[in-house]
Amino acid sequence: MDFEFIKWVWNFKKTKIPGIMEKLMEYQDKKIIVLKSQKNVEKLIQKIKTIGVGYFREDS
Repeated sequence: MDFEFIKWVWNFKKTKIPGIMEKLMEYQDKKIIVLKSQKNVEKLIQKIKTIGVGYFREDS
């Protein structure tokens, strides 16, 4: 691994996330799910298994 890559990963939250969140604001009419941890991912997967993909439909 080179130092530039490590630096990019280390600073990702501070340098990239604000721009990503700003871009996501353009899609306020859509359901956007932000998963911040492995636990969030596991909960979403469980919800999909329980409810089904209908969870993602606009009319849900």
